[in-house]
Amino acid sequence: MIKLIMGFVFAIIFLIFASQNMKGININLLVGPPVKVPIIVLVFSSFMCGVVVSLFFTIIGRSRRGKKEV
Repeated sequence: MIKLIMGFVFAIIFLIFASQNMKGININLLVGPPVKVPIIVLVFSSFMCGVVVSLFFTIIGRSRRGKKEV
């Protein structure tokens, strides 16, 4: 139940943050013209990249521990 409440609190804080950061910014890519995206898209994309990288290293660490025990 605590996890559910914390999830709702986090979601509300995220929605407030998102509504305050809708201003667009230009992102210069290596090729092509700059792309204009809202700040929240950039923040959320960075957050999700961090989640994916941490999950990847967690899975790698667990698989290595499993091989040592055998």
